[in-house]
Amino acid sequence: MELNYLEERELVAFYFNNLKETVFILYKESLKTKKEQPNGLSLVEEDFHNKLIKKRFKLLQKAECNITNQNYKKNLYNSYEGYSLYFWEASEKLIVIYPFSYILIYDYNSTELIHHFQCPGGKSYNLRNLIASPIENCLFVSGENMNFIYCLDYSIINKGEKMNELFNNKITLPKDSKIYDIIVHPNEKFIFVGFADGYVRIYDYNNIKKIKELMTPIIDMPEEKEKEKEKTKSLRLSLTGSTNTPIKDADPVTCLDINAIGSYLLEGTEKGIIYLWDAFQAIKEKNFYIKKKL
Repeated sequence: MELNYLEERELVAFYFNNLKETVFILYKESLKTKKEQPNGLSLVEEDFHNKLIKKRFKLLQKAECNITNQNYKKNLYNSYEGYSLYFWEASEKLIVIYPFSYILIYDYNSTELIHHFQCPGGKSYNLRNLIASPIENCLFVSGENMNFIYCLDYSIINKGEKMNELFNNKITLPKDSKIYDIIVHPNEKFIFVGFADGYVRIYDYNNIKKIKELMTPIIDMPEEKEKEKEKTKSLRLSLTGSTNTPIKDADPVTCLDINAIGSYLLEGTEKGIIYLWDAFQAIKEKNFYIKKKL
């Protein structure tokens, strides 16, 4: 699908609604209509078969922001970077990430803005990833310069009480780590995290504990040379507590996805390679090689 029909609109972010075959689009208006929305932005849901707008969501106005610092507020509305969209299918909520770690939550059916708040350290932690658990009432949030992942209890957000406790639960990551993507297992309480050092680390978010590390192979396993056999052994999966030294030529893990039943994990790397892991085996087994390189 191509979004060429945006005409004079400049695409800022989009997210597919697989259940209804529509797409949520956050875009910058043309100069003629720029004054209609804050920061010249509009947020709509469109049917990509007939290109018709099905829903329009009202974006957060300046007056609705709980921000007193005028310079900060000015920067929030003068930047088109740092925006992203996520549709939480299980609870029918559309979530918008604003620059400087501001989160907006809409009720999909009514299109009403029902919650908005900012993550602590918002000026220094620009959020990159947000995903929800399919089996728990929980959102996972990560960002730049963060060596942790927030585990947000949605029941606290929904009640609007004890918001100071919302950010207490977090998964601590290795020191000075940089993460690119996170994905949640569809029916188990595990989260997969893709790192710049070439590792995919698996965490049990029920008890906030790391359970395993997957190292992206640097050597093509099916065609490995005899003299490199010993080297490949060090690239096997390792259990928690291991002391893996990051390899200089490690291929950063830039994107992750998992199939609907949670049996296969797809890993995309900076060098343009896609790896297929057996997700069940990755969680349970001690050592194994990668299943397939695509």
